[in-house]
Amino acid sequence: MGCSIWFNLSQLFFFILSFVQLTPSRAQLCPQDQSFALLQFKKQFSFDESASQVCEFRNIIPSYPKLKSWKNGTDCCSWDGVECDWRTGNVIGLDLSCSCLYGTIHPNSTLFLPPYIQRLNLAYNDFVSSPFPSNSFDRFSKLTNLNLSSSGFSGQIPLEISELSNLVSLDLSSNSQLRLEKAGFELLVQNLTQLRELNLDEVNISSVIPRSLLNLTSLTFLSLVSCEFLGEVPDQLFQLPNLKKLDIGFNKALTGHFPEFNSSSPLQSLSLYHINFSGELPDSIGNLKFLNVLSIGSCGLSGQIPPSLGNLTQISSLFLDRNNFIGKVPPSLSNLEQLIVLYLSDNHFEGPIASVFPTMKNLRYLDLGTNNFSGQISSLFANATLQQLVVLSLSYNQLSGTLPSQVNGLSHLRELSLDYNFISGAIPSWMFNLPALESLDLSYNKLTGPINEVQFNSLRYLDLGSNKLYGNIPSSIFQLVNLTYLDLSSNNLSGIVSCNANSLGILILSRNNLSGVTKHCLRKLSRSLLVLDLQKNNFYGNIPNTFTKNCSLETVNLNNNALRGPVPDSLVKCRSLQVLDLGNNKIKDTFPYWLESLSYLHVLILQSNRFYGPITTFMTQFPSIT
Repeated sequence: MGCSIWFNLSQLFFFILSFVQLTPSRAQLCPQDQSFALLQFKKQFSFDESASQVCEFRNIIPSYPKLKSWKNGTDCCSWDGVECDWRTGNVIGLDLSCSCLYGTIHPNSTLFLPPYIQRLNLAYNDFVSSPFPSNSFDRFSKLTNLNLSSSGFSGQIPLEISELSNLVSLDLSSNSQLRLEKAGFELLVQNLTQLRELNLDEVNISSVIPRSLLNLTSLTFLSLVSCEFLGEVPDQLFQLPNLKKLDIGFNKALTGHFPEFNSSSPLQSLSLYHINFSGELPDSIGNLKFLNVLSIGSCGLSGQIPPSLGNLTQISSLFLDRNNFIGKVPPSLSNLEQLIVLYLSDNHFEGPIASVFPTMKNLRYLDLGTNNFSGQISSLFANATLQQLVVLSLSYNQLSGTLPSQVNGLSHLRELSLDYNFISGAIPSWMFNLPALESLDLSYNKLTGPINEVQFNSLRYLDLGSNKLYGNIPSSIFQLVNLTYLDLSSNNLSGIVSCNANSLGILILSRNNLSGVTKHCLRKLSRSLLVLDLQKNNFYGNIPNTFTKNCSLETVNLNNNALRGPVPDSLVKCRSLQVLDLGNNKIKDTFPYWLESLSYLHVLILQSNRFYGPITTFMTQFPSIT
């Protein structure tokens, strides 16, 4: 037994000894020549947060100047964004995305000296329209991943890029000044046989023939959005054997039709938004069993939705908007329980609103606007399953009934658009208490009664225009600190208006029975206000002469009130003013010739007032008025 233990211990000892001999005691340091090359590259740039602001805007990753950690005398393998081979110390990867780099990359930049780089990411910086390096990337013979997205390169993509024969992923997207000619693309297709991901969004490839894409049989990801791509899309493109994501949207000169799909297709995401397809959606669309995104809005499609669409049980986002689909939404769509986003707007769908949608319990974004859906609006919420809704748009349909109480339970709802329907009754008080609501549009309905006090501060957009509302405007509306758009026009509202808000950009109260003096609104709102429309009310008194140089007004419509006094000459400080309508009042003044200095003013209405005296010869003759 003792011999057995000794034998096992000796085996363990020799195993540990051999492992120690094979494993370096420490990672190798970055070679000095590679460290020097990177430090020289650093000297070419300044750090500017605005160079990477898109990172925050798109919520990509936080931007920060990674190169500030690059210091002489330290191991470059410890620098931010630098990846080394732990055995040799050679630099094999540079991820400088979102690094706030601002400056020009020269063709002889020392960036291209380290010979072992496999992964290079310079995305989301600003290289100030640097020409695409033509004789540099060919030095990176080991390069497998290249990302230059949103980096400000310009000019023609050189033929030499096709020499990067080991590339697996190539992303040149969002460089709108780049172009790739037909010859360069054909070489790329011929040589980059291992390419699995290709993103050329916004790169000009107008000379490339769509059929040339068919040789990229290894592709799993292809995105050519807004590339000025033209010609007919070959059916075989949808049948590339490994393709999981295809996005060729926003190329309106692309034509074609949907092919027949087979059940072996690996497609997970298909986006053809805003291209010029024709015909109907084939029944075989239901064979794409792995599909989780289908975006075919504004695609020129017609006919009815095939019931087989209900077979796509993995789908989470479905965009069929802005087509010419007709008929009823097939009941089979109730099978799509994973749906989070559903856009069916701007078609010719008809039938009861309650036929399909209430079963989609995970829906967060639902847009059924501009169709012919009918029935009681309350039936949409009959099963109380749409509790996750964030955006709901039912605009421009034929829905009737009163506002359903179930909406009160939609605690995540941010946008609610029910305009241009036949909804009647009063606006319930709870409507103004939804905690997350930012946008509410109930305009062009048959709503009656007073407007209740508003109790929440998240509201930014409120449109109750063209209803039959009456009574005073509650003062709490003007206390909403985030409100930028308010339209209460074409109702029967009355009383004196008290404008206390200083965030409003657009205020439309026209065609009511409101009264009071305009100075309350103009004094407190003129700095933020872009549009003020108070026409066809009972406002009286003088227009206050209190406009300042910070005035942002572009449109002022005070037509058909009872305003008196002169035209305030401080209006000349509103340098962005485009429309001024003071017609049908009791204004008494000489002709305001000084308005000719407002170079953007193209509509001026002063009719039916009490102007007097001669019309002076103008210096510039109102340059924008024709």
